[in-house]
Amino acid sequence: MDMFWPGPLSLILPASQDVPPIVRGGKPTVGLRMPSHPVALALIDAAGPLAAPSANLSGRPSPTDAEHVENDLGGRIAAILDGGPTGIGLESTILDLSAGDFKVLRQGGLPVEKIEQALGVKIDKGMTRKHGDYHPNLRIIISSNEKDFEAQITKFASSIKSAPKIAVVYNRNINGVNSHNIYRKYYLKEKGSNLYTILRDAEDHKIEILLFAPLEHEIAEITTSLLERIYNQVEKG
Repeated sequence: MDMFWPGPLSLILPASQDVPPIVRGGKPTVGLRMPSHPVALALIDAAGPLAAPSANLSGRPSPTDAEHVENDLGGRIAAILDGGPTGIGLESTILDLSAGDFKVLRQGGLPVEKIEQALGVKIDKGMTRKHGDYHPNLRIIISSNEKDFEAQITKFASSIKSAPKIAVVYNRNINGVNSHNIYRKYYLKEKGSNLYTILRDAEDHKIEILLFAPLEHEIAEITTSLLERIYNQVEKG
């Protein structure tokens, strides 16, 4: 807590009897988080501790601005407190400390490697759960190297009439993205902070294939793990 709060880390801890059952969902544990956004902190200062779910429907990517929340929950909730775009754009990393062993239940905005360095232990990442497909017609392909990426571009550009609606995601200068069969191009920001915005836009434009160029090392693991958690299948070149 001293090292990573406020920030994108949620901790699962044993709950005392003072925590209402509706907050615990009938479980003996509770998830705790301290956000870093000044608007969220001002709300907590004014209202006290809050119990709340994420501001998106189950199976949908997490919102990164108020418009996303309106699209998902408009008419279902009384109000939206607009604090501007999210600072990180990814969910918090969930670390379960309730059973003695450390387990990551969800990889998010705080890299697991940093937690391992802080604790001085390796952490079990096998519990990471999937959300399921929110855009079932979208294929996601992550290129492992430049050669594979260029081969994928060539394959999809070879048949102009039957070419799928393809978008490319990149985070550095790459070859082949100017192909006339590329419907859209997305730039993946530092730490993959706009990943959910990209997924929502791909859904809105009915993209069929989302092809990721080789990712820089510092965002490759977190981006891949998040995509695998959201989708039932991610293809890797």
